[in-house]
Amino acid sequence: MTGTLAPEAFEALVGTTFRVVGPWSPDPDPEPDRGPQDEPGAEPADEVVLTLTEVVRLDHAGPFDQFRLTFVGPAASPLDQGTFVFDPAPAGLDAVFLVPTAERGDERVYAASLSVRRSPTESVGP
Repeated sequence: MTGTLAPEAFEALVGTTFRVVGPWSPDPDPEPDRGPQDEPGAEPADEVVLTLTEVVRLDHAGPFDQFRLTFVGPAASPLDQGTFVFDPAPAGLDAVFLVPTAERGDERVYAASLSVRRSPTESVGP
């Protein structure tokens, strides 16, 4: 992970499109002849481009900033629930765990929920 993950960083990216380059793999150096893209069902059949459409701050007390990102992509190339690598990386986030939440006509909606530790001076509530 690079950069600072904060709701403000993502709010500045609303309307930006991101290309899904493939599923995230915990193995930083997959076997040369076989990478995560070779796993059955690991990669979408077509290139998938998602647009960040909304950042919703979840106003909870405590040491974490919690927020939800909403992405919209084509229903014709649906992604299953899982962790994906985007290009470019949104706000320096290396991988994004997406959950399909709705289908609206020719669009599919995905959500990503994030919890990021606030600095000690930003903590809210008890």
